[in-house]
Amino acid sequence: IAGKESGKPALLFFDAPTMISYQVPSRAKEASYCRKEAKPWECDGYYSEVNPEIANILVSHVEARKSTRMGEYADRGLFASQDTPESSNLDINGSAKAFHVLPSTWSVIEDLYYTKDDGGIDKGAFAKEKLSSVVSFVPGYGCGAKILGMLHYAIDLGVMTFCN
Repeated sequence: IAGKESGKPALLFFDAPTMISYQVPSRAKEASYCRKEAKPWECDGYYSEVNPEIANILVSHVEARKSTRMGEYADRGLFASQDTPESSNLDINGSAKAFHVLPSTWSVIEDLYYTKDDGGIDKGAFAKEKLSSVVSFVPGYGCGAKILGMLHYAIDLGVMTFCN
């Protein structure tokens, strides 16, 4: 970040939320970036306009349930509750909604969860019990990616979690 004309720094404090705002731009900044006249290569096909001629299947037309084809040990999946046109989009508006587990948050969760025994006393037992569902849910249903070498997760909201 460039300094001011006076020679003073542009930021007095540079904290984690400020850093994250540079690492993970807002959706508005991404859209603005990808709408440049000379479209950047990173935007090819990903942020293209939605074709209004292609049907958009609402989330109310699908259901999350256990698969019946895979036997008793089947996993959950997303299934159409009514006939849908071929090659339609699935919940375009809702699929952009997700919650994020930032790298700093995930590292704190892992540190608390994987606390080692200290002299025979398991100091992490309470945290491990409370965090076990989070530690299995986030990597199980989230999409992990690395931001500057640190793991970040995004988890879709609602039944879209079960769509792959």
